[in-house]
Amino acid sequence: MAKSKKRPMPGDVKKHKGITPASMIAQNDRVEAMLLEEEQQEELQEMPAEETAEKAVETEDRKETDAEKEEMYTLLRRLMDDMGATSLSALSRMIDEAEMQKLVRSYGFDEQSAKMFLAQQEKVRALREAEAKAAREAIYAEMKGDPLYDDVDGHKTAMEAFIFRTGVSPREAYNALFGEARFHRLRKDMEAEKTAAEKKAKSIPALSGGDAPDKQGQIKLSEAERWAAKRAGITPEEYIKYKYAY
Repeated sequence: MAKSKKRPMPGDVKKHKGITPASMIAQNDRVEAMLLEEEQQEELQEMPAEETAEKAVETEDRKETDAEKEEMYTLLRRLMDDMGATSLSALSRMIDEAEMQKLVRSYGFDEQSAKMFLAQQEKVRALREAEAKAAREAIYAEMKGDPLYDDVDGHKTAMEAFIFRTGVSPREAYNALFGEARFHRLRKDMEAEKTAAEKKAKSIPALSGGDAPDKQGQIKLSEAERWAAKRAGITPEEYIKYKYAY
């Protein structure tokens, strides 16, 4: 009687094919990543064109910031390797020691005087950085009250990195990174408001013929309203008419 072959156990079959728990987990991770990417692509396709463009700008900004961080990290690791430092604190001590020796050799300081001088310089540097940060925070607070920059809080991280790299002001950083997208968003909002006001104005007899309220001549537009009227491409009189349509 022929000897029947022993059927392999399911686990043996998987092992023979190179399937292990680790490989199964890795495969599941790859599948989940692919599904997530497909969902993100579908969301982008469903977005209006302007929102998609804005999302793309934000994604590029994040990529640029991440690339800069990676470059700084690489340079820092190279410096640590060159100096034989095993940690950031060790690197800081080595730099302090090198600066102290330079003062001793080049300017005739003794070690104690050199240490005191470097400590004083560090305090001055920290004070200047604190003052610069306080000045930027004051500008951020002022920008937040401006309709053009009222979303500044959500962009401060990217702006700080840009300011550190280029030395520009917070407003210049915002305009360089987000100004164009912000302008398109504001223009879209103003166009929508203008359309709504026109529709409502037509439904009010007193305004349908272009007449404004009696007190129109006594009203002055604020700076923000004049800016909005200019951006919307309408006259101050038209802006007041739309304003009273509400």
